[in-house]
Amino acid sequence: PDGFDAPDALVARLDFRRAQAEQAWAEGHTQEALDAFKDISACCLGSRHRDPTFAPHFLSLAGVALSAGELGLQRDAFSSALWLASAREPFSVLTCALSSACLGILLRAGTAAAGGGDGDDGAEAARVEDVARFEAEAREHVRRVFGPGEGLFEAMNPALVAQLALA
Repeated sequence: PDGFDAPDALVARLDFRRAQAEQAWAEGHTQEALDAFKDISACCLGSRHRDPTFAPHFLSLAGVALSAGELGLQRDAFSSALWLASAREPFSVLTCALSSACLGILLRAGTAAAGGGDGDDGAEAARVEDVARFEAEAREHVRRVFGPGEGLFEAMNPALVAQLALA
């Protein structure tokens, strides 16, 4: 145990609630599952413990959020999962995947927003800045875990690289 660990009773209670929420989702009750995962994630963050064992709750929330068409919530859930997963080990295979997922969500959200064509130059500039920041973070995770090999990020994330070329 260390300072990141949440009390065992809390972890067990949240794991049980997550199993119930996943069952609801599997049965097609997306809104019920979404509400449950929002409550679970609020309990995780409200506990003031940055316990990496909470990361799967946010991954489940991200999945349900995608099903519900809530890209912003999905992005926030992946970001929280990344923050929790990196508590003890700042760079790992998991953080590589999560940072790339965050970048992918941001790119998809930008593509959807671009279709709206509201012409807000300030919002577009902020989105470009966010994409650059998330891309740098994702590349840094790959570099720190797998090394500085030329083209490694591109080889591991061909779909992201294709989306970046269009951004």
